[in-house]
Amino acid sequence: MDGESNANLKGEKMMKHTIRQFAENFTPKCFTAFISYTIATVACAICLWLPTTTEAAGLGRIKVESALGQPFSAEIEITALQADEFPQAQARVANAETYEAAKVAYPSIARQIRVSAERLSDGKPILKLTSNAPINEPSLDLLVEFSWGNGRVMQKYSVLLDLPNVSR
Repeated sequence: MDGESNANLKGEKMMKHTIRQFAENFTPKCFTAFISYTIATVACAICLWLPTTTEAAGLGRIKVESALGQPFSAEIEITALQADEFPQAQARVANAETYEAAKVAYPSIARQIRVSAERLSDGKPILKLTSNAPINEPSLDLLVEFSWGNGRVMQKYSVLLDLPNVSR
């Protein structure tokens, strides 16, 4: 026998011995412990792989700052937006097709309302809605589309405009 064949024979004998030893010591209890350990290891790996934040950004309340007959001005709070997502934040009033799909009447003034993502002096992110033209309808349904780095949301706002304060 040459050296290589001898080494293969020894390796084969060692493998048979290891398998025999495993089979003699194997118990269902041992197998259950092995499976439990494997499941726990996989579960930990999955938890470490998942993102640490599960809260998605969204849109909160609207605060209307204008009155009937004035150019539109309002702020919408942005909730749960991560600081690194703000630079990608974009918003707009939905187009006529989106209004139609949502079964909401499209207000003609919607084309004139501009939306921008801004920060207040305290750093809180908001959407600022403005128009150059005065709003002469007492109520307005706005569909606002908001997108950021990891998502997109559309929110409907029903706005009631008050009469302007008149000083006597």
